[in-house]
Amino acid sequence: MAFSPRRIVARAAQPFYRHRVYRWSWSPVDHPPLATSLPEGFTLSRAAADDLPLLEQMGAHFDRARDFLAAGHQLWLVRKGDQVVFSAWTFTGAAPTDAPRTGWMLLPEGTVNQEDSNTRADFRGRGIASVASQAIHAELLRSGTATRLVTAILDSNTASRRSAAKSAWREFAVVDVKKFGLLRSDADWRSRRGDGALVATRLRFARPDVEGGLSAADEELFDWIRTAMRHGVPGPVVGAEAPVLAGAAS
Repeated sequence: MAFSPRRIVARAAQPFYRHRVYRWSWSPVDHPPLATSLPEGFTLSRAAADDLPLLEQMGAHFDRARDFLAAGHQLWLVRKGDQVVFSAWTFTGAAPTDAPRTGWMLLPEGTVNQEDSNTRADFRGRGIASVASQAIHAELLRSGTATRLVTAILDSNTASRRSAAKSAWREFAVVDVKKFGLLRSDADWRSRRGDGALVATRLRFARPDVEGGLSAADEELFDWIRTAMRHGVPGPVVGAEAPVLAGAAS
């Protein structure tokens, strides 16, 4: 197969430069719930280590999932019979992000990070993601795990940003991340093994255009993310044993 000089240069440059812009949002776990619930026959539950192969149905399986569970983070699944139709992770204490060198950052007390929310392609357009997120919020509130959630959406993902806004998520920061150097080929959020020594990062933070301006809570989270992303923390231990769940929510 023939490659043009431009394509060869683009493929060669890819491992040495990455640019992503994220929109960070937050939502209180006790905001008024949606009037709807999961459709009949659909159930929400926390996943155990034995459930991890089910992520293959979503195209969302990854090697470090067991490490995340072992570190106390949570995977949520919505099922219809034997099918998994929605999955999402929630992180407590620390959360994965590609901004700091370590690949992880500290979370504020009472704050949980929800990431990697996926709806199976043949179940999209039914509002399952919004209702599932509301159900996760309710479980976190019931268990006393969190008072608010934060999440990041790529600036280019306008559909997800619109959906989040309809589900009471409020933007509080725009984070521009540029990385230069010998980047890891597996450095997506699911791996988060951290950057190598020969990687430089440039971070820029901006306040989003929010009607009425940022609230005190928005400003608090904006200050947090600027500090947290500049001072990363180590990620989960590789190869740790995932705990056995007791009384998982359903």
